[in-house]
Amino acid sequence: MTILENLWFGNIAPADRKLKRGSEAKKLLEAAIANENIFTAELSTEGQRAYIEYSKLISRISEISECDAFGKGFRLGARLMLETLSEENTQMPTIIDGMG
Repeated sequence: MTILENLWFGNIAPADRKLKRGSEAKKLLEAAIANENIFTAELSTEGQRAYIEYSKLISRISEISECDAFGKGFRLGARLMLETLSEENTQMPTIIDGMG
């Protein structure tokens, strides 16, 4: 199956990734969750609801930002490929032209 077919059928999901056990990111996430549990335990029911809503909004902002960065990176990679494959007028011969 090609990459495009895998993407079409949902076999490739760039946003779905797991953290490696013992990695810095995994440790930071675990610490954040532990602190969040302590913090939310001190809140009233109304405060907990507000915090959950706040967390959802921050998560959505993060998703939008990551999606944007992915798109920009993908487009940059595509532009690099296009430039690499295009024949450009230069004053110096290409390596292949100079070999003959």
